[in-house]
Amino acid sequence: VIMSWSNFTSTTFNVGGVEVCSTYSDDVMTGNPPTWSKRTILNNRTDGFGTGSVPRFGPKGTQDVYVAYSISTAPDYVTRNVQVVASHDGGVTWGAPVNTSSIDFAPMDDVLGNDRINEFPSMAVDTSSSQYSGNVYVVVSDNDSLDGSDVAFQSSSDRGATWSKVKLLNSRPGRDRGQWFPYVAVDKNTGRVSVVFYDQSYQDTGDWTQILMTYSDDGGTTWSQPTPLTDRPFHAGYGNDSSSPNLGDYIGAVAQNGTLYAVWAGTPNSVSFSDGQPDFGFSVPTLFFKTFTGSSPSPAVDLGTITTTSTSPDGYIRPSDTASLSIALRNPVTNSPTAKKLSGITASLSTKTANVTIVSGTASYPDLPANGVGLNASVYEVALAPDFRAGTPVELILDVTSDGGTSRRLFTLNTGAPEGTVLLSEDFEGANTGSLPTGWTASHMTGSNTVPWTTNKTFCSASSNGLFHINAQDGRSVNNNYRWERAYSPIFNVPPDAQWVTVDFDICYDTEDDVSYPTIAYDGAFLRITDQTAGRTVRSVYTDAFAETLNTGTLIGYPKHLTDDRTSTYFGDTSAWAGYSNGFQHVSIRLPGMAGSAAQLRFEYTQDQLGTCQDVRSSSTSCGVLVDNIVVRSVKSN
Repeated sequence: VIMSWSNFTSTTFNVGGVEVCSTYSDDVMTGNPPTWSKRTILNNRTDGFGTGSVPRFGPKGTQDVYVAYSISTAPDYVTRNVQVVASHDGGVTWGAPVNTSSIDFAPMDDVLGNDRINEFPSMAVDTSSSQYSGNVYVVVSDNDSLDGSDVAFQSSSDRGATWSKVKLLNSRPGRDRGQWFPYVAVDKNTGRVSVVFYDQSYQDTGDWTQILMTYSDDGGTTWSQPTPLTDRPFHAGYGNDSSSPNLGDYIGAVAQNGTLYAVWAGTPNSVSFSDGQPDFGFSVPTLFFKTFTGSSPSPAVDLGTITTTSTSPDGYIRPSDTASLSIALRNPVTNSPTAKKLSGITASLSTKTANVTIVSGTASYPDLPANGVGLNASVYEVALAPDFRAGTPVELILDVTSDGGTSRRLFTLNTGAPEGTVLLSEDFEGANTGSLPTGWTASHMTGSNTVPWTTNKTFCSASSNGLFHINAQDGRSVNNNYRWERAYSPIFNVPPDAQWVTVDFDICYDTEDDVSYPTIAYDGAFLRITDQTAGRTVRSVYTDAFAETLNTGTLIGYPKHLTDDRTSTYFGDTSAWAGYSNGFQHVSIRLPGMAGSAAQLRFEYTQDQLGTCQDVRSSSTSCGVLVDNIVVRSVKSN
């Protein structure tokens, strides 16, 4: 048994680096307390901070052992590399660290809905009897393209002495958002190399996430198309309501006898406002598991735009109505040489939702070239029975067949004509500029001094009062201007028959931005909903933790994600309105599971210790965040 770890004690951390250490034991199975070798320091601390180490043994009959880890390289400790250290006597002595690449790479961008990003490598060794036995493989998130990150693969065929050039495995390297936490496994019987990873290339904005896999049967020379292990994308942010790791680092895989066994942290299709009560946290995310066996995975087909029309004149789908669906399909892979045209495409629509009938469920599609999008040649038709309950979602299954194989995609069709009742309305005109309306309060949470939420009628060329927080230094040392401020609305009561709640408002923001990393944020605002219901635990629920939809103008979800800054005076690891909004944008949020709840809006603002908005791109005289025209409604359908 061999272990490796990073030594973050102050005596090592403060002298310019972090030790990567190892130890081994040969008597852990004897039934007695095991004995361990004296720890060995594997890295050169002057190279930088070594973190995320992973040890692996070589093939049976050898004494090869390898440890890979991420290195934040000196002197700036910003760029990354992967170092591998090899031992050929079972871990007794070790060679010098070897950089897998001659060029350092950029750290990954933040990811919407997912906390705790990193560039830790995953490593696997071929221990099979194939011709590639002994090969060492490493995968890591590489952001040299500055599109979020790509899955970078390298191999060594000489026991870790030299490494192949970087090969990017994801669908559209350099232009497909973030791929992260890649994990590599080698089948100990066949030698197949498989890589699984989180991926947000499904849409251009928002936190929709899939788990993709790709494999190689020739030692990493050629690869299959990256294809989903998940049947539908999931919200990465579901359950993330306390500024703590959500999906975390939780992914893994094992392969043997021709089967890949993959596990990951994911979320269900829907989450309720009261999920997990009376605990402070939600009961999601949860563990997902899937196996893959075969010579070819399902084709990489994504659902595109889904357009519905109804027999009802107003377009809403009610009981006794028939809905016609146009469902676009996309062939997302452009990465050569795995990109290929899909031909002979047909799809079949089905459902397991009660009181729903598929009237017309089969359609053909045109051939789809790489990154091509096509529509069904004939419409799908879905009929709701007279006793179908309006507002109930219809869960649909689309099975796609082509010359590339078969693929299953799941999606949801909303029903009913919504009827809304206003629970809270605030345009801030009843308050003098610089003060809050009756029933609204400001609270200083943490930070060196109080800079409360207030009202402003000049920011972003506003013509009326709005809820405002400035993004500015506080006149003190730059090390003292962390802050976290909160604005509370009055409490509102949701009727017990409400099917969901909507929150609408207008927002304009201009805060510190990073032009090189489009998702990371340092200063910004976000919305939480406090559960004040009698008999429940009082807790503030982050909107991304359960929102069915959250749109900011034309964007899905929040535009940015606040950095992981682990200090008590800053609210990090959270998606937020940050950066530059280019004027007012309308925010529309749909929140399920709030029937019978007493709730309260909490607008939060947080700011780190360095930098603010440097260029006032709006026509205002300052930087910050302004919210106006808030309307909260309870909704049920007929």
